Amino acid sequence: MVLLVDDERDRLHLLPLSLGDGYRVLAFDSARDALGQTDLGTVDVLLADVRMAGMNGLELLDAVRVTDPDLAVVLLTSYGSVSQAVECIKRGAYDYLQAGFEDEALRATTHRAVEHTRLARRARTLEARLHLRESYNGIVGQSRSMHEVFSLIDRVSTSDITVLVTGESGTGKELVARVVHRTSRRSAGRFVPINCAAIPRELLESELFGHTRGAFSGAHESKPGLIEVAEGGTLFLDEVSELPSDLQVKLNRFLQDGEVRRVGAIDGNRLDVRIIAATNTELEREVEAGRFRRDVFYRLNEFPIHLPPLRQRPEDIPLLAQVFLEARCEREAKSIEGFDPEVLAALCSYDWPGNVRELEAVVARAVVMARASRIGQECLSPALRRTAQLPAAPRTFDGLSYREARAAVEAEGVGAYLRQLITRHAGDVRQAAITAQVERETLYGLLKRHGIRPANYRRSGNAG
Repeated sequence: MVLLVDDERDRLHLLPLSLGDGYRVLAFDSARDALGQTDLGTVDVLLADVRMAGMNGLELLDAVRVTDPDLAVVLLTSYGSVSQAVECIKRGAYDYLQAGFEDEALRATTHRAVEHTRLARRARTLEARLHLRESYNGIVGQSRSMHEVFSLIDRVSTSDITVLVTGESGTGKELVARVVHRTSRRSAGRFVPINCAAIPRELLESELFGHTRGAFSGAHESKPGLIEVAEGGTLFLDEVSELPSDLQVKLNRFLQDGEVRRVGAIDGNRLDVRIIAATNTELEREVEAGRFRRDVFYRLNEFPIHLPPLRQRPEDIPLLAQVFLEARCEREAKSIEGFDPEVLAALCSYDWPGNVRELEAVVARAVVMARASRIGQECLSPALRRTAQLPAAPRTFDGLSYREARAAVEAEGVGAYLRQLITRHAGDVRQAAITAQVERETLYGLLKRHGIRPANYRRSGNAG
């Protein structure tokens, strides 16, 4: 929309005619009356006379810079001079047209100004979105619970205190640990992660604390443990609840005095390493059950940070989904704008037992499945559509000939019939063949063609 401001009535009526039918023009003979329209975000360009009674064009320009800094302003005058043109541009005008300009010049300038406004607004939107994502070092979230997490990270960034990150699987505990490290004074040091549940028990002690040459069979040379490797940085103990009791004792010693003794060594070494631990279990219950040492828990739990599950912060789901969409589109070299409204509604209503990790996987699949400019419900898995109570996605036949479409429909119908048939007879192909009135070998062939395995439908005692 073009906002036109001029206190000369003749020009106020003629300029819209000069612009042509391609623009919707809103005209005012008072700058103060027009100013109220500029803060609505609906105006694409402001055309204003420089000399007007009351508030003049330059004063209007200054006011607009406050209400809508991205709006392109083109100033018009019948009494122009070079110095006045320079002053207009310095004050922030997009362009300046002097008396005698042609209709074509007006249309061309207006067109360029509209494009400038739209590009400036898009850039500001992208900048705001980027700031939102990076202001918390890559952790995406706008919910109150996540802002509380961000606040805790900010507070702990200036300290060396031991941090315990808790939360369900897939909530992003390692990401939080990395941000805590990256925002601390240890950011120049290494971030060394270790999953306490992923390393065999007999190797875990050596991996953590290191060993000397000859400490055990196969120890042909001395090796530093991961705690030593993290010297000056941060050691991240993921799934710390899986740490065996005897290693909890050694870890407690390190947490107490910073000393590490390699397997097979007599003397220990003092190290400067920060510990961040994470768990998806309630360590207090593990302590009460006797599976985790109380003294270790108290030392690890100096500064707890709890990550809420995704189902408790549904307002973050659209933002997370868009972030994952854009990242996956870049990897897949696809151009997809966003999600259909019913898809976003389904994502927000789903329970997300796998939390953020599951959402990322769902979006990745949807991008691969997508054939349009937006993610439709047909891109979601049948299980998620059922759980979210979405109607069955309509079949698309884009690019198929009549014969191919008919074959696809027939195959789907036959497959559905066979699954119902084999389910009814609990995987008994002999009985199913009798019901279907076909030879047993024929039914076997049909089942194989449609990827149906009778064994998956069998109950104990049924023959095949």
